[in-house]
Amino acid sequence: MLRSLSSKNDFFGGLFFIYRIGCIMLFVPAVCITVIWAFVELKAKYL
Repeated sequence: MLRSLSSKNDFFGGLFFIYRIGCIMLFVPAVCITVIWAFVELKAKYL
């Protein structure tokens, strides 16, 4: 009983870890693109 519970916990821990990594991998490029786009827009406006 205890062993199956702990393996289930490990499974959910692994899923959460993958989910977190996926969020970071999606979030970081999105932020970079937004920053670059904002920079280009400002440059086009003021230069």
